[in-house]
Amino acid sequence: GFSVGKFCHTNADNFEALLQKVLTNDFKSVYLYRLNLTVGKMKKRWAALNDILICHQNPGALSRYGLKIGSQHEAHKSSGIWVSTASGSTGAIKSAGGEVLEPYSKAFQYMPRELYHANGDAYRLKGNVLTPRQKIEITSFMQNGMIYIDGAHERIHFDYGSVATITISPDKFKTNKQ
Repeated sequence: GFSVGKFCHTNADNFEALLQKVLTNDFKSVYLYRLNLTVGKMKKRWAALNDILICHQNPGALSRYGLKIGSQHEAHKSSGIWVSTASGSTGAIKSAGGEVLEPYSKAFQYMPRELYHANGDAYRLKGNVLTPRQKIEITSFMQNGMIYIDGAHERIHFDYGSVATITISPDKFKTNKQ
């Protein structure tokens, strides 16, 4: 695979030098926060280092979902919704209009993609940075919804009535800073 990720430090040109640093422990360790995802009554939890995209499985179809953050909730029609960690804030969510966050922060953010405005729809939940104590609940109003975790490699069917809950995971991910 190919990645353009900020924390992908190696390629064919610098692999030998980086391997030597790893072998001599010449790296500074840093910790990154991940997103914690649960879907409905499924027992499994998923962790995302960068981001989660919730949308219709067909990229040309309208995504319909309910969004709840704290006491605020509303129905959305859009191209989908991004939820991103601070370390993932320089990726897709930035392209969608999100903020670049300090990469080691516990903050996370959400950003709907291309909200559909019809019949005077006035959305309040149009994207924001959240604190680690907050959570996002997204209810699928789609027959063929999909949740993509850290790109397109891991995906979960997100059918009508399913609820996804996203928080910051209490477990940090240790990585090395070049």
